[in-house]
Amino acid sequence: MLICLHRLHSLPVSSICVSPGMVDTDLWRDYPAWYRAVSLPFRAAFLRSPEEAAEGDTHTNEPQLRFLLKVLACLGVLRCLVSNSAQGMSGAFVYDGEEIEFSEAAKDQDLAVRVWKTMEQLQQQAALQKQMALWTK
Repeated sequence: MLICLHRLHSLPVSSICVSPGMVDTDLWRDYPAWYRAVSLPFRAAFLRSPEEAAEGDTHTNEPQLRFLLKVLACLGVLRCLVSNSAQGMSGAFVYDGEEIEFSEAAKDQDLAVRVWKTMEQLQQQAALQKQMALWTK
């Protein structure tokens, strides 16, 4: 994200990375079956489902705590969308409503350039494969 901001610095664009927190998504599908089975109790107990993350939902039956955790889960997104305090936050990383400092690796410009170029190459390859698939039909 930081390299994107560097490339767009002359445009009136704000970019804020907002995380809904830990979510149990379909990313686990490619893990071995034994690992998915072993990690299932942890995922069921501590991770939000995609639906819960979208709604700001959590694993608790306590109504007041449930409401508070829903608010916290949505707070980051809402703050970045409507709050005046989000002005000037371009380049920030917000997790559950709180701005978090980037890691040293995330600030590494050389690494960012390598990742950016790799992603561009992968995108070009994917577009080429898509075109080739259309031609072979």
